[in-house]
Amino acid sequence: MDALFEESRKDPPLAKNQTEVAGAIYWEKSLFYRMKRTILRFMTLEAMMQTDQGKAVFIFLFVKLQL
Repeated sequence: MDALFEESRKDPPLAKNQTEVAGAIYWEKSLFYRMKRTILRFMTLEAMMQTDQGKAVFIFLFVKLQL
């Protein structure tokens, strides 16, 4: 996801008749929601979230990123 962001950061893809600023905001939000949807799917797997690594990820996501 980082590579995709860095690759298109300066020139994000735009929809037809979309201004550059609106297109950049829409593109960034769509990337965020793609990541969030995946993370929430993993969080439903309780066995995964009970491990030390799962707990560390949980703390990172909710404390640092405020999901």
